[in-house]
Amino acid sequence: AFLKLLARPQFAFLKRIMMPHHSLQLSKTSISKMAKLLPHLETFEMGSTWSTGPKLKDEHIVAIAENFTKLNAIINIEMWHISNTGITNMAQAMGGKLLDLRINGSIYYLADSA
Repeated sequence: AFLKLLARPQFAFLKRIMMPHHSLQLSKTSISKMAKLLPHLETFEMGSTWSTGPKLKDEHIVAIAENFTKLNAIINIEMWHISNTGITNMAQAMGGKLLDLRINGSIYYLADSA
């Protein structure tokens, strides 16, 4: 239902989207489909960090970096299910395009080695 909504023409030029933690479960497939629907997206933000519900994993943040070709900011990444390797792989996938990365530590923190 959400991808159908994003397929409407008025959303085609979105540059920023905030995804709520508590209501949507993203998969690599849905991320790929979203990227095709939102080709101008520059900022991907996850909503509230302390809400319950699905959390991003390493494979998701890498898929976001690989599929959204104009992306330059990933905001509000929660480290619940994301490892240092995931952050490193995401940053490498974005290359020089990454201008803004905001990570929330909560329980797990980004290591100096990442």
